[in-house]
Amino acid sequence: MAKRGRPRISKAKTAHSRALIKYNAKNYDRILLKLFKGERELVKEKAASLGMSVNAYLLSLLAREIPGITERRVKESEEESGTDNNV
Repeated sequence: MAKRGRPRISKAKTAHSRALIKYNAKNYDRILLKLFKGERELVKEKAASLGMSVNAYLLSLLAREIPGITERRVKESEEESGTDNNV
């Protein structure tokens, strides 16, 4: 009979996950963006049509309006996320 419960996760994976969470908390601020149902897909489609991740696309829009957000940061975001279109 198969054993039930939590799936086994290697210690290396959990150590890596903890390190990543710690790094992200130290180096990034997060903003929660609320959109009406269906609008998220519109943003994802627009970003994809430009060959960008959603994060890179939103950063590029913000960089146009806010001098402290530089295009260099937008480029870093594209490199970090590839074309991951998660919101």
